[in-house]
Amino acid sequence: MENTRIQIRMATATDAPVVAGLLGQLGYEVTVVAIAPVLANPPAGNGFYVAVLADQVVGFLAIARSFYLPEMRDTLRVTTLCVDAAYRRQGIGAALLNQGEAIARQQTGTSGSLEVTCA
Repeated sequence: MENTRIQIRMATATDAPVVAGLLGQLGYEVTVVAIAPVLANPPAGNGFYVAVLADQVVGFLAIARSFYLPEMRDTLRVTTLCVDAAYRRQGIGAALLNQGEAIARQQTGTSGSLEVTCA
């Protein structure tokens, strides 16, 4: 189900409390103090995105770009995908993956790929 009310945007340091909470739902203990500067200034080749529904951050996507030598191509890998438990089954995860696919096409062209490695 596609939900046109979902907006996807780059994560910012002000999203750190919600992103830390989402990561906590996945079992990762990340503090707001630790995550805020990373969201503000992502490491090279990484992108962090949030899904917003009714002005509330309800999902998170992290992607990392790398070069895959055996196939001589760039690839983007989804390293984290999380939707708040209260908002699942509303198309938010699909919207985040669609964003990842669009970024993969933009950054790597048709020779690139998007891999999902998160549980």
